[in-house]
Amino acid sequence: MKRIILAISVLIVCSCSDFLNEKQTTGLQESTYASEEMLESNIYGILTGFSGTWGVSGESMEFFSEASALTHWGGSSRLGKPKWDSTLKFTQYSTNDANNSHFQSLYRAIDYCNVLIDNLPKSPVNEAYKKQIEAEAKFYRGVLYFIAVQIWADLPLRISTVNVQNATNCPRSHYSKVYEQIIKDFTEASEGMRTPQQVREHYIGIPRPDKYAPIAYLSSVYTVIGSLLASENDNFWNNDKVERRPNFKSLGIETSDDAYKKALEYAESLIQESGKRIPECAYKLVDKYSDLFHYDPDYSSIAYDNPEQIFVLSYTPGSTRGYHAFRTLPQYCEGTLDCVQTSYNTNTGRFRPNRWVFQKWCETYPGEENTKHPGMYFTCLDPRIDATLYYGSIVNACDGSVTIIYPQKVENKKVSVYPYFKKYWSSTYNMDNGTSNFYCMRFAEVYLNAAEAAAALNQEPKARDYIEVLHKRARGEGEWPNWNGREFKKDELLSAIFWERIFELYGEGHEWNEVHRHGAQWIIDNISIPKNTFLDRYENSDLRKASGDQESFKAGFYYSTSVEEVRKGLLAAFPNSEFLYNKGIGYEDQNDYYFE
Repeated sequence: MKRIILAISVLIVCSCSDFLNEKQTTGLQESTYASEEMLESNIYGILTGFSGTWGVSGESMEFFSEASALTHWGGSSRLGKPKWDSTLKFTQYSTNDANNSHFQSLYRAIDYCNVLIDNLPKSPVNEAYKKQIEAEAKFYRGVLYFIAVQIWADLPLRISTVNVQNATNCPRSHYSKVYEQIIKDFTEASEGMRTPQQVREHYIGIPRPDKYAPIAYLSSVYTVIGSLLASENDNFWNNDKVERRPNFKSLGIETSDDAYKKALEYAESLIQESGKRIPECAYKLVDKYSDLFHYDPDYSSIAYDNPEQIFVLSYTPGSTRGYHAFRTLPQYCEGTLDCVQTSYNTNTGRFRPNRWVFQKWCETYPGEENTKHPGMYFTCLDPRIDATLYYGSIVNACDGSVTIIYPQKVENKKVSVYPYFKKYWSSTYNMDNGTSNFYCMRFAEVYLNAAEAAAALNQEPKARDYIEVLHKRARGEGEWPNWNGREFKKDELLSAIFWERIFELYGEGHEWNEVHRHGAQWIIDNISIPKNTFLDRYENSDLRKASGDQESFKAGFYYSTSVEEVRKGLLAAFPNSEFLYNKGIGYEDQNDYYFE
């Protein structure tokens, strides 16, 4: 089998005119599929659909993460009132560009998958190779629909090449059917994708998912289904309508326990400590948490390889996959290689952690506390926080000046209110696209799935053990975190595992999904009430007038504690663009609960 070093080109496999021309559905010549290299180019075309301005690692991530109440926009000038109003209600309105454009980006990539799968039969490439490519394309389609179904639930289910009928007259399918298709795609992908050894031999220096990636995703899919069924009475569907209730019987699932059992089964098939691990599986945790986000300044287009990555968007020169480099990092912080002032970008640092999560983290694994104001922390003993955030202060690499960041320790000093993310994307911190891979899924998530499933199934010791694997890795760099000796009730354990997900994966794009899948009452108890209390605290009233500090400058706004209101934000409103151009969808097809 020929080794593929880099794709020859990235192909645009659909155009707008193609949507309206049934006789010429792809606009491609047969040579597009005439060789192994061209089939690989089609795969790289699919991967470009994940990224870009509004893709998985693009601008849409900012808006959807902010609607979780766990992250925040650092400034006010470009956010705009409609976007701000919707994020404060845990949602995205139908007219917000983040909503419309993210939907279009995901479906563009889905269309790329469909075109490749439909055209493989006419390719002269050997059948074994084509089956591997088909399986990989189905994996990507499953990932894309899994992202979309958690945001919008009912979706137009397109699994064939776009034409007039399925592009402009395709109704929304019930969310249960979408999950069925996702599981079908992942199951078939796991049967046909390359083994870890084949991937290593075939792709030199390029991280591509192997046949165990869809199994890892299946552990997440069933975890999500389990959490949906566990909050059946206050989730996004209307229980008064029989046809709207979840129906996963075709998957062998009738209760949340059924789903969590499957999640645990898939997760444990990949975890060494379970005693059930498939021997060929090569996934393992990186020894040091900080190494997940440490990139050499001389890093090139050769991908940074580690055994924790399950599916990553690989950096390539000129790509936009490091789009967040200048959105997350403070300007010219320590480590910066480029201090040329002409490269200054006012968008830098606009996607931020929020102060509430920082204090929650410090409260969970306490560090230094303000003696004058108990409950306000300056530091945290969890080493993961230092690998994730800039906080306290930063040094400007250009002039040596020091910027104080909340939580400030020095009284009566001007502060930059929010911490900054520092995990990702650019080893030079100079507003370029970055040179590091973006994690769509890494192996730590499988441990978190196993822990949540075990906790939901009343297997507390097993849940604790899987979390302690992650804790032990973190403790290799410090004293905490540690759950040894702690006792949990079931609900307390599930809540603690939720926060472990946030502490482990913070800033990696999981915030929307983790908050929204648990139902309205869970959001009220775990987000609305504690965050409202936090925003009323003494230190926040002093900082409320800081520039761009919209979160704490509430002007009377509080996160809703009404189940009826919060249910409206459990999904993003269905995008306005789809109502306009897809005649298979009418206004009556809007979500069961939504803001007028």
